[in-house]
Amino acid sequence: MAEQLDKIYEQSATTAEAKHATKITLPPTTQFPEGKNVIECGELVIVGANGSGKTRLGVWLENSLGEVAHRVSAQKSLEFPAVVRPMEFALAERILRVGDEHEGGIGRRTNVRWQSRPETSLLNDYDRLLQYLFSDDYDQSVKYRQTMTGLKDYKKPPTTKLDTVKQIWESVLPYRELILSGGKVEARHRADKTSYHAMNMSDGERVIFYMIGEALSVPHRGVFIVDEPELHLHRAIQARLWDAIERERPDCTFVYLTHDLDFAASRKTAAKVWLQDYTNGKWEWNPVPETGDFSEEMLLEILGSRKPILFVEGDRGSIDYFVYGNVYPEWTIIPSESCENVIHATASFMNLSSLHRNTCRGILDFDARTSRDTERLKDERIEVLTFAELENALMAEPVLRVMAKRFGFNPEQVVTEVRKRVLDLLAKNLERVASRLTATELETAFQQFDAKAIGSSALNEAFRKVSERVDPAATFTKWSVEIKKAIDTDDYDAALKYYNNKGLTSIGGDILKTPFIPSLLRLLQTKDSDDLLNALRSVLPAISQ
Repeated sequence: MAEQLDKIYEQSATTAEAKHATKITLPPTTQFPEGKNVIECGELVIVGANGSGKTRLGVWLENSLGEVAHRVSAQKSLEFPAVVRPMEFALAERILRVGDEHEGGIGRRTNVRWQSRPETSLLNDYDRLLQYLFSDDYDQSVKYRQTMTGLKDYKKPPTTKLDTVKQIWESVLPYRELILSGGKVEARHRADKTSYHAMNMSDGERVIFYMIGEALSVPHRGVFIVDEPELHLHRAIQARLWDAIERERPDCTFVYLTHDLDFAASRKTAAKVWLQDYTNGKWEWNPVPETGDFSEEMLLEILGSRKPILFVEGDRGSIDYFVYGNVYPEWTIIPSESCENVIHATASFMNLSSLHRNTCRGILDFDARTSRDTERLKDERIEVLTFAELENALMAEPVLRVMAKRFGFNPEQVVTEVRKRVLDLLAKNLERVASRLTATELETAFQQFDAKAIGSSALNEAFRKVSERVDPAATFTKWSVEIKKAIDTDDYDAALKYYNNKGLTSIGGDILKTPFIPSLLRLLQTKDSDDLLNALRSVLPAISQ
């Protein structure tokens, strides 16, 4: 009796074994022929854009892995059954994994579970999953009661799969709790104790329950293939849910098929593959390489993009990212924060050319660059603005005219007034602007010091080369002359090139009686933004592949 009860515990308890690794064989390619197309891992993330063949690859893996595989599609019904009745557990398991109760093995899975359409069929198995979970719960409860009869020492009941679903579900949603009774599932808020049937759960609540249950149904040391694991889940709980599920099934290998780069990056220990293409029944894929040149999130986005890459300054919340994204819609905009990072990323991307067929460019603010620096950067596929910073480009005359017209002002009068105020402000701050340009140019020169030089002689030579380019007094005089010339000749474009002052846009806003940049960004989001986009394109670099 006691031995039988111990066996029940052994079957139902969470294992403490190390993460199991499986050899996953992917379709052979020219680069990875038979024998070299195997990845050994405990977790695999396959990233690809829409149309790259992710779902078809999931079907291919399910068929090639056979009985050890259990796949959940992105297209699935989340309709929670009102009530379920338990049955023989082995039968419930067969119905869930194959699709019906008839004999015939896993070979019938495609025709029954997937209705002969494994790539496109809507998976409608929530009732089968509930039946599987309640059958396990009932089966283990009966065995426990039978085994406990006549025993003197009390032992706690084993943890069933349904118990585990409840425990994980409540850990992911700590303000909710599940109530399990009589073949029915309810949920309630812990604060007000108001309960509601599981049929009335949100999509997120239902998909969390569903994914936990499906993961628990995977055979021991099986492979769980999940298409779009992020679907219906708030970004804040995605990692928490899948971390908890994986901890519960360390014996299993998880294969995720996703286009969500944030989700892919959240799987820290996973092997990662990106799908480049699927044509004529063949996939093109590559492992995501380990490189210190890019963060993993950025690398996934770069390698997964079907559009050419444009590296820009700023972050995803910056004006640069928003404006460039609208002006250059045919490019994938990758914000790289600093100008140094843009230069480094552009060069590093080209060094990865063996792994992709894409191209890239970069774009930088003027930042007091000499004509020699500008030409050198152009040779390195990086364009330099003719403005101190992007905000100054938004104050260019063509843009001002469009903004004035949109807000009911006379365009020429607005341009004339803005020109006067900007040039007057530049004249008042000539020395400060010349000093800042001088400091920026000198800083750029010192950044070109050869930090890899070894030995006293080499270091002296590296310093000499930099010193030859550094003359503070001469540099200050040069910029002072340039700025004075712009003021004397009423050269507004030159003023926008030299005067690095984010406050300039407030001049436009003051004259137009509206917050300038927020108003411009809102106009860019409207359907009739062509005039504004054309104005911006006339003053920003024309970037070709």
